[in-house]
Amino acid sequence: CLNPNEPQFYGVVMNKIKTFRNSHCSIARDFNRCLQQSLDTSNYQHINNPSARKQVINKIRNLDLVDVWRDDDPETQGYTWRRSKPI
Repeated sequence: CLNPNEPQFYGVVMNKIKTFRNSHCSIARDFNRCLQQSLDTSNYQHINNPSARKQVINKIRNLDLVDVWRDDDPETQGYTWRRSKPI
C-alpha cells in the first residue's frame, strides 16, 4: 500500500488518470497537499512534504488538470484543517 505522504503515491494516481485522457474525468479528492503555501496555510514555517507537493503540482500541470475550487476562488485564503492548539 502506498503512503499518500510519499511522492510515488501521486505518480501512481496520476498515471491512472492518464488512462482516462479521452474522456471527462472528475476527481473528488483532497490530495492533502498545500499547493499554494501563501493561500492554503496559515502560520506554517515550513512546506510539509515538499517532494509530494512538487509531484502533485507537476502532474496537475502535465495532465492539464484544474483545481476547480482554486480556479473559482484564485485569491481566497482557505483551508480545512486547523491545529487545535496553535503554536
